[in-house]
Amino acid sequence: PVFPHLIDAMQTAYPDLKIITVYGSTEAEPIAHIAWDDVRKEDHQAMQSGEGLLVGKAVSVTTVMICESADSNKIGEIAVTGDHVLKGYLNGNGDSESKFIYQDKIWHRTGDMGYLDNQNRLWLVGRKNAVFQISDKQIYPFGIECAVLHHPSVLRCAVMELSSRPLLCLELSDDNLEQVTEDLDQYSFLEFIQLPSIPMDKRHNAKVDYPELKKMLEQL
Repeated sequence: PVFPHLIDAMQTAYPDLKIITVYGSTEAEPIAHIAWDDVRKEDHQAMQSGEGLLVGKAVSVTTVMICESADSNKIGEIAVTGDHVLKGYLNGNGDSESKFIYQDKIWHRTGDMGYLDNQNRLWLVGRKNAVFQISDKQIYPFGIECAVLHHPSVLRCAVMELSSRPLLCLELSDDNLEQVTEDLDQYSFLEFIQLPSIPMDKRHNAKVDYPELKKMLEQL
């Protein structure tokens, strides 16, 4: 993921730079894109409020479907189809979990949860297998992480459920956890934990290594 705080830092360092972010996966690249110049003030506010990460409209060669969603503003799993989208895996391993046929086309389930806004722009809210529930409220970790990363003291963060404990793990630039907790009181339904560092995926330095983080937390 390309988070807003990183783009803002790049734009500050290089004011004339035109930044376009791309959303895709190994099986379907690209899916959507957006020029950062087109991201409006209200879009920034929505991302800071935990409504997800805006990744823009689908590119012309990609058709997007929100699965298990009654209308375009409901959250569901993102599925895609198009000539460039992988139609199947080697020996069919994994096809039953991620491929389905609809209207005579093969669709790929991305494993990402999201929704389309009233401008038909795609917003990401997290991985399907990372979603958990508190009482009757669905928690979409990625949307919260995107919002929390706007805080100037937060270097990295991760939202996860561990042994029925809803956690917000924080790697901070200072030791002022009390102030950060106060600033982020809208997420008081989560247990705040400050860590010296949050492990990142060795292949994708923008992605938290959740299995490694889980091991780390179990040893605390």
